Amino acid sequence: FVHGTYSSPAYWAEMFNTLWADPELRRSCQMWFFQYTTGNPVPYSAAELRDALQATVAELDPEGSDEALRNMVLIGHSQGGLLVRLAVGGCEIATLEELSGHRLEELALATEDEAMLRRCFEFEPLAGVTRAIFLCTPHGGSFLSRRWYSRLIGQLISFPGDVLTAGSSILSKVQGLTGKSGPHDFSSIANMAPDSRFVEVLARLPVDEHVTAHSIIAIGDADPADPESLAAADDGVVSYPSA
Repeated sequence: FVHGTYSSPAYWAEMFNTLWADPELRRSCQMWFFQYTTGNPVPYSAAELRDALQATVAELDPEGSDEALRNMVLIGHSQGGLLVRLAVGGCEIATLEELSGHRLEELALATEDEAMLRRCFEFEPLAGVTRAIFLCTPHGGSFLSRRWYSRLIGQLISFPGDVLTAGSSILSKVQGLTGKSGPHDFSSIANMAPDSRFVEVLARLPVDEHVTAHSIIAIGDADPADPESLAAADDGVVSYPSA
């Protein structure tokens, strides 16, 4: 389970209790929860998820013989769904190059900065995941990210040192990367803007063919049988077309 923005694993408590009350699920499943700092750039948090899950599986099953760990389900709510999206699909460094408009070698980054970016943008789909469930996930961004208070909150986010260093380094070399001028334009708030290049590029990344994906989408009072009503529906954070 991967929580959403300004949330924590505690928000899964009701769902966990409901699922754990089912004797079949209790007998056959384990439920794990991932916690992350939700203001960090989405690709960075997604890398943290991939690394944490791989490390846990390696610790529990170093010989790779546990079939249950080859049949994992990832469930992401809101921003957490974007992290899941970057776990069940592969990515190449060309994605970063498209976002920046420059080849990686042209940026002439420090070795540690380049390594961090490769960790975030160059990876294979997570092995062992067979199903992904997206709950109210802003695949096309969230309209709240452009509100004045969201931008204010974004300016208050404190990044890890490696993110801040790499972000500042990139911006010093590619002033047109975001159309703005600060490393906070890499925050998750900026990543989830409907008009962000990140959202546009992420939407094109394919889900691994071995993963079955589902979306659970809240539509408020909209009529699910009326396409026009659905097109205008939202859950207060994410629009139906985005989710």
